[in-house]
Amino acid sequence: MEVSLGFFSSPENILVKRFSLNKEFLGEDTIGIDELGSLNLNGLLLSPNQLDEEVLNKLKEENNFFPIQKGTLYSLDYSAFKTINPLLALNKIRDLNSSWAIKNNLILIENIFEIISNLKENLQKEREQFLIDLWHLIKSNLGAFGITLYFNDLEEGKKQIIKRKISGQKYPEILVFSETDTKILMALNEIPGAINFFPEKQEFLIKMKALGSPLLITGGCFSFTPLQRSLIKSLFKTLE
Repeated sequence: MEVSLGFFSSPENILVKRFSLNKEFLGEDTIGIDELGSLNLNGLLLSPNQLDEEVLNKLKEENNFFPIQKGTLYSLDYSAFKTINPLLALNKIRDLNSSWAIKNNLILIENIFEIISNLKENLQKEREQFLIDLWHLIKSNLGAFGITLYFNDLEEGKKQIIKRKISGQKYPEILVFSETDTKILMALNEIPGAINFFPEKQEFLIKMKALGSPLLITGGCFSFTPLQRSLIKSLFKTLE
């Protein structure tokens, strides 16, 4: 599994470093702010420089997908970031991710009735949009760095049930099943329990139902807190 951390020095100079969860350095790139939307980051640190409103709006939009904080909060400036070692970088990503996930947990708690109401409405009227919204909700509230959601669907023009999946790291993509997917799903269904977190692999597995239709969600995250577990359980109970 690959994760990445960026440092925003200026709109033309964003240094992105990539690491494996095994604490290996995998490479780096320097990009401009216009490329940020197409890049999957797990965290972005900002220099203390004053940013104009257009840049701030762009960063606010990207903060929906990954955590963004000032580097000074994590005792890092651009010079130190350029030579950061994998272990320290992974610790910074973990800290950023944890704060971001907690913020999203609190937003869900504060707006849970409205969020659930919208989910239920889409579940009844626009099932595909419901699944995409659920994908985003699980990803942001777990601070996940990749999610696959397996679900049943009706083949177009027929009454035959087929398997499909929504998968991605930053944006969701609806995909048809392959033979490999079928084998993976069979293996995952053999694992007992509705909510599982495997800390040695930093992976999670969630089984739920939406109006009686089974959903299976798997992905990677740094941790799975009791608060997150309770939120996920509460969310599922309202959708069954």
